[in-house]
Amino acid sequence: MLQALLAAGRFSQAARVCEKTAEALEKAGNLREAMEMYDEASAHHMGESASAAGNRCKASAAMLRAKLALDAEDEGEKADMYVLCQLAPSVYGNTQRGTLAG
Repeated sequence: MLQALLAAGRFSQAARVCEKTAEALEKAGNLREAMEMYDEASAHHMGESASAAGNRCKASAAMLRAKLALDAEDEGEKADMYVLCQLAPSVYGNTQRGTLAG
């Protein structure tokens, strides 16, 4: 369907299809695929000079990109935060271990 819309030059409709697909993918938890569809939707919207819709899709893609990056680093980040929380008392002179309050 998407390819048919693009072949017919119906870029606004193709953008909406991409956006709706991205929303469904995001809701289903397929964040990487959703991000890619938001990017594609943004490109089609921008090609039709629909900058508000294009920017909205860009923002959605960016949010997913950030979430994916955080998820990828989450395990290492948790370990780093644990170490920081254990070191903070000695660094800041706090007698309560595991807090950053000074």
